[in-house]
Amino acid sequence: MFSAITLFCEDVREEKSGMNTVVGIFPDNIEANKIPFSFAKLAVYTRLILDIDKEYRDISITLMQPGQEKRILTNVPPDLVAKSKEDARSQRAPIAGIISRTIMAGFKVETEGRIVVTVGVNGEEHISGTLNIRLKKTI
Repeated sequence: MFSAITLFCEDVREEKSGMNTVVGIFPDNIEANKIPFSFAKLAVYTRLILDIDKEYRDISITLMQPGQEKRILTNVPPDLVAKSKEDARSQRAPIAGIISRTIMAGFKVETEGRIVVTVGVNGEEHISGTLNIRLKKTI
């Protein structure tokens, strides 16, 4: 079993306690007054759920937006995957979790369309979240 979910938000703060504070989660669809525009800050928060008994060779998180090249947000280090699975086993948990946080200042949106985050696992791509940008209709 593998699953992932991505939230698009204004900020993600890592607290001293190890907890994350996710601030200002965007809805699935955003209507912009004008395009192009820039988000002052766009944060991408992805939570991966891994089967502790499955082998994971490569895990990467990428972002695609209309008219742009695919951008790698992170490659999850194999030692982090191994440690997460080991920690889960020691706690007798059936799954291991990994969190990825990417914060981009001045994120530019050049055209309408869907921003897509995918997680590549063992050569397969899985969509973990999308953010649809459209121009607000004027009456």
